[in-house]
Amino acid sequence: MKLLHLWLPAALLITGLSSHSRAADVWSGSLIPFRPSACCDVSSAAADVQNVPAERSGWFRLTASPSVIFRAQSDDAVPTPPDAAAPAGSGPAAGDAVPPVELPEPSTWNAFSPPLTPDPFLDGSMGQPGIPGAVPPGTVGPPGAPIVTPGANGGRPYRFGLEQRIDGWVLPNASASGGGATGRLDEVGTNYDLVHTAPYLPGWIVRKTFQFRYRGWNGPLGGGGLPGSAFRFGDDFEIQTPAGGPYSMSFGITPSINTDMNRSMTWKAFQLDGRGIIWTQLDPYWSLGLGAMYWDRVDNRVLPYGGLVYRDDYWEWRLTFPEAEVRLFLGNEYLWSKWIYFRGRYNIEAYEGVGAGGVQGEFEIEDWQLTLGLQMDAGYYRWFIENGIVLDRTIDFQAAPDIRIATSYIARIGFRY
Repeated sequence: MKLLHLWLPAALLITGLSSHSRAADVWSGSLIPFRPSACCDVSSAAADVQNVPAERSGWFRLTASPSVIFRAQSDDAVPTPPDAAAPAGSGPAAGDAVPPVELPEPSTWNAFSPPLTPDPFLDGSMGQPGIPGAVPPGTVGPPGAPIVTPGANGGRPYRFGLEQRIDGWVLPNASASGGGATGRLDEVGTNYDLVHTAPYLPGWIVRKTFQFRYRGWNGPLGGGGLPGSAFRFGDDFEIQTPAGGPYSMSFGITPSINTDMNRSMTWKAFQLDGRGIIWTQLDPYWSLGLGAMYWDRVDNRVLPYGGLVYRDDYWEWRLTFPEAEVRLFLGNEYLWSKWIYFRGRYNIEAYEGVGAGGVQGEFEIEDWQLTLGLQMDAGYYRWFIENGIVLDRTIDFQAAPDIRIATSYIARIGFRY
């Protein structure tokens, strides 16, 4: 029995020493990266790992000291590569304050703050197609809905739906000479256009315009003479791409009947005009148009069509042919936005009729017009008034000598809605 009591403690002692040796082999052999116990000594464990002989390496050999692993999870900075650096200018310098953003004060002298009045032609409330999803100025729509405002140049160049244009003018007391004519010429005129603009195929816009023209003449005496009145009935058809990119184009034809309605018409009363132009946006301010047009008159003509256009918040320079214009934005009033403009236009009209001298046939009136005007724009309607002179006016008869009209005064008023 005493021998058993002595043998049992000795066996336990030998077993404990053997277990301690195997535990040391497991730790130093790196079968685990560090002791899972919270009471382990990290520095001694690191020493054990770095002093392990090569022949005792295990499956999960550490490549860095456990102190580096623990430091990445502590309050110290995370280690970064030696060549790592923040990009220059990526943020404000230490101690610099970010300046506050200052918004401009509202101004009535601003091309982008015109009087915002609802436009019944935009949302279809007037029975027109309108702009799909458009929100009239001064109203709030769903997110993403297009908002339309008059802008620096009014509702140009596109206004979907119907628009009516009415112009009237007087050209009084112009002396006539040549071709056996004497006395003076008085003229009154009226233009009426009914315009319908709508989107067509994807990326195209169609504009169809019914045209009516009335001309009334008094004089001159002698020569071929002019009929007392003449009329024009035309139907203009134009297809164009929106001016939303670097290039846009437009093509149009205009068949018309031009007669004094005094006698039976012939084929000479029928005219067919055509035009085409390609525009390119040179920069945010300048654009260039290159095109040509055909005018069916007594003397048929092929003429250049286009030119340069400059536009900013206040100025618009249309250095184009056959009509050029310089326009200045004057600001906003309670009801309208205001523009003043100077316009030059080359114009030829032709009709078939019987003149006061009894000569029947086709005749044309060719002239240059220079006018100074004021335009008021309320968004859904606008009007203008202008005064100027008519230069180098000639009446060219197909069957009689030409008549020349001296420089004369012209006054015109127009309304768009």
